[in-house]
Amino acid sequence: MSRGSRIWKRGIAALVLSCTLSASGLTAAQDADLSASVGDILREGLAAQARGDGEALLTAALALARSGARPDTGDADLVRVWIRDAQTMGAKLPKTFYASRGLLLGPAYKSGKIAANGKFTTRQSFAGGQMADILVVPAPGAALSLRVVDDEGDEVCAVASSSENLGCRWVPVYTAPSAITVVNASRKPAKFYLVMN
Repeated sequence: MSRGSRIWKRGIAALVLSCTLSASGLTAAQDADLSASVGDILREGLAAQARGDGEALLTAALALARSGARPDTGDADLVRVWIRDAQTMGAKLPKTFYASRGLLLGPAYKSGKIAANGKFTTRQSFAGGQMADILVVPAPGAALSLRVVDDEGDEVCAVASSSENLGCRWVPVYTAPSAITVVNASRKPAKFYLVMN
């Protein structure tokens, strides 16, 4: 094999590796954007529900349906709940909407309520070598903090108390459960949603 041929093959191999790394980076960025988007939708829906705005609640429900996000096991399907509530408030469904959710893949969300000065903890497994993404969406007026600890007891991330969305992204080395803890340091109960991707 000639020297020029070896250089050309190495260049192609480097280009393929570069494209592979770029594509995997793009996928991780898209997943992170999807979780943030679902978090924004949940925040808008909760705010619309709190102020009794049926049209805004319906818009949030339809956006959540299009996102592909599904409720975690045992949680209510917010698309159905919000559509029902929006219709009760006088909003009308568009003629092209269909309620079937199917078996769509995507992020999951879980609702929670934390007592005053309390905490909520759940253990969730994330695939090793792939981006893990968690977002906590506090209900309007709630300030919460977030902490994630891996299966060996090492802190993955900690986010200080805020009434804004709280996020954490990391790449687990192995497929294993992590403990996700949401803390309410206020003197009144707080509702929230946990988005996991």
